[in-house]
Amino acid sequence: MPKVGDWWVATQGLLTSGNDPAPEIGPASDQFPDETDPMVFMTGDGHRHPPFAWTNRGVWQQSRLFHTAAHDDKLVCHVEKYQADVSAQAVPAHLREVYDNGKVFGWEPEFYRVVQEVMEELLVQIPKACLSASEVRSLTSDMYRVHHLGYLRALGTEAMEHWDSARRLSMQVEKTGPVGACTRDAPIPAIAIVSRRPRNYNQFLRDYMRAAFALRTQINNVIGANIQRNIDRYPDHIHLITCGDAHVTTNPLYRYVQPPVGTFGIADSSRG
Repeated sequence: MPKVGDWWVATQGLLTSGNDPAPEIGPASDQFPDETDPMVFMTGDGHRHPPFAWTNRGVWQQSRLFHTAAHDDKLVCHVEKYQADVSAQAVPAHLREVYDNGKVFGWEPEFYRVVQEVMEELLVQIPKACLSASEVRSLTSDMYRVHHLGYLRALGTEAMEHWDSARRLSMQVEKTGPVGACTRDAPIPAIAIVSRRPRNYNQFLRDYMRAAFALRTQINNVIGANIQRNIDRYPDHIHLITCGDAHVTTNPLYRYVQPPVGTFGIADSSRG
């Protein structure tokens, strides 16, 4: 099992299988820390509802490691949510005390709400054959908001170019009438909106969607800083981190998180 900094990167399922990971980790690390020693566990079950179900399975259930830590107010849970959206349902019932202790923290960067809003709108707009000028204007404006936040800047600029193309085409349609199956309410045929690059507006929207998805793991430095802030605040606690498995396998999030001094972390991409 490879060692990356103070992390042991586990084979998939080492943590979530419910089997004791000590035999595999022990020879590599000389000793597996006593169960009272703080550790950091990162698993790729961030899209489970709720995550952390594995902490009540097999050896983990038998040792009651996490139950005891929660009861003693020595457990922190880091979840893939905006902090304002964290609720008791963010963790399983057997970890409810962590929420009651006020130690369930959402690591989702707040600025990503803007990106998420754009992505949700893209899912509506991409299948359309025609777009109205107001739809193009609204979507482009939101894309440019992401640009101003410092992300997807080239695409934000290109969105403005697409809007200019759409506006010119809309003016042309007003003079000549709707194109093809389009109507005056939605006069802009997506296949006809082109920028200086040889691709249509629908293709551009799909490219933007892919880039927005890719941004999720590109900003692991920001996510890691959000998590680290609470690790540093509670260095004597056990920390459970949940994230989508891509955060462990692509630009690994553990590279941006430092376990407390004298401890190490285990990262497992398994979805639990």
